[in-house]
Amino acid sequence: MNLRTLLLICITFLNLKGYSLEVQILHPCHFQTLAHQYYSTTQVMTVGQITLQLLSQQSFSYVANEAAVHRILNSPIGNEALDIVNDHTMRAYGWCYLVNGVYSEDFPSQKIVGPYDTITWYFGFALYDKGQWVRQCAPAHEAPPLAFCS
Repeated sequence: MNLRTLLLICITFLNLKGYSLEVQILHPCHFQTLAHQYYSTTQVMTVGQITLQLLSQQSFSYVANEAAVHRILNSPIGNEALDIVNDHTMRAYGWCYLVNGVYSEDFPSQKIVGPYDTITWYFGFALYDKGQWVRQCAPAHEAPPLAFCS
């Protein structure tokens, strides 16, 4: 068997296997795994679709749709998610996701995932300082919201 034949067999096997997506959700306060699942599918999916599948299989509370994860485990939303540090600095907390370790600004309903992608959801914050948003989706464990993660 030559190298070309072996390569074609490997490609065929991988194509028959379909998508193998990994999805994990990290605890909002201590960043340990809260939920984790592998999915095999031949369908193209969005981050929002596959995330809702994982959430629907869990026993913890959540508020989410295909476009966003709003709350997991009673994490703060709305005004509760704002941390006013001083007169010119504020943190706004919420759920963020990575695909293969890279932050995406796309809504989960718009982000298409491909074969062997890994989706990681984590609780993060955006930092507003002196009239500008200077950070987006920084991990919340860097500055945990004390009212929630005490």
